[in-house]
Amino acid sequence: MTSLLRGERAQDRDDEGGLALPQEELDTETESEPGIWSLKHKTETLAHEIEEEEEKATELPQLDRCSVLSLPGLSQHSLKAPTLQKEVLMPIPNQNVLLKDLDVLHNSSQMKNLSVFIEGA
Repeated sequence: MTSLLRGERAQDRDDEGGLALPQEELDTETESEPGIWSLKHKTETLAHEIEEEEEKATELPQLDRCSVLSLPGLSQHSLKAPTLQKEVLMPIPNQNVLLKDLDVLHNSSQMKNLSVFIEGA
């Protein structure tokens, strides 16, 4: 009977020793779970930020394969609209004379001296 009792005790010790390893693994998994959830949340946040940045990037002018800047198309209204210079000159009867006078003033030595003075200031 004592040998049977000793055998059962030995069997119990072996069983407890065999349970220690799965218990340690379970404890390790339990400790790492919050870290896993934190990493999952961070990856979801970063994925969302990447999507937003990609949406913004599609709105920006893009360079094509030849490194030429591709700008968005202009509306027909903006193509048909008169330039600011034409709008300002419309009410003036002698537009060509005024433009020649402005050109003379712009190229005069006094204007060049004034431009140099302003740039130096």
